[in-house]
Amino acid sequence: MSQSNLHLLDLPNELLFIILNKFGNVNALYSLLGRINERFDSLLQDNVFTKTLHLIKISSTYDYISSFDDSILNRFCSGILPKIHHNDDNLPHLKCFSLICYEKTDAYDNRVLPLLRHMKYLEKLTLYLRLHDRNIFVDGTHLHREILMHMSQLHTFIFYISTEIEINDSIDRLSDNDIQQTFTNIGYHRIACAVNYYRKSKAICHVFSLPFVFDRLIKICNHFPAVIYKHVTELTILDDILFNYEFIVRIRKAFPSLDDLTIIILQPPSVEFGQDELRRYQLSAIMEYLHLTGLATSFESDDYL
Repeated sequence: MSQSNLHLLDLPNELLFIILNKFGNVNALYSLLGRINERFDSLLQDNVFTKTLHLIKISSTYDYISSFDDSILNRFCSGILPKIHHNDDNLPHLKCFSLICYEKTDAYDNRVLPLLRHMKYLEKLTLYLRLHDRNIFVDGTHLHREILMHMSQLHTFIFYISTEIEINDSIDRLSDNDIQQTFTNIGYHRIACAVNYYRKSKAICHVFSLPFVFDRLIKICNHFPAVIYKHVTELTILDDILFNYEFIVRIRKAFPSLDDLTIIILQPPSVEFGQDELRRYQLSAIMEYLHLTGLATSFESDDYL
């Protein structure tokens, strides 16, 4: 066989495994499964290659909305997962799964939960999700009822989930302690939470496991939980306060690895020029004090939100 005629499929399985591992199992499964030949499919369906899956979706726009109805997730749900687990609905060989999406999604209940229900034999689960278009917050009671009680072999659950909802006068305003209690009730103590009510009709609830292992924290308010977020490099703060020195010190201590900071200040429509200038001066001081490489600011009025 001449070197010029050497084809990828002429390589031994051992070399193909090395190539596929370099490519990444999720990329390889999505791009190649069912598209070359049976030998290649057999390699891709090997237990070593399919027992761990990491799905990550990243957007540079902090508030971009994703429906999760994209080709990647659809293909994994309907084609790839059933095939690599030989049409067994319980996916017995899948032991580690992570789903990380920095975009907001409105399809948690109809796409993500049904997918997780097939993973009864998981031992490690990692979720980073920003949810909207729900009626209630995701709390400990929900996670136990909808996810944890269906995974008897799960020993590690790492998560960050934020839920944005619309509120009115008929909805009880839950506190941080109310949300924390739902985790205490199910025996989860290494968690933190923060609930923020803003604008006239919106609320956001953050719940996450400790220590915080992700590199982004988006739309947190000024009373964020008092822990160290040593992996966070990108932070978005949503609030209506004037930033004072004490608050800057808190950020510096809590986020030692911070590179990029976005501050969204919700201000009334009648802010005087002098007040606006004062805030901009304070923000420039923040950037210098925190040694940031990036700082973005937005001054927004409730009248336009």
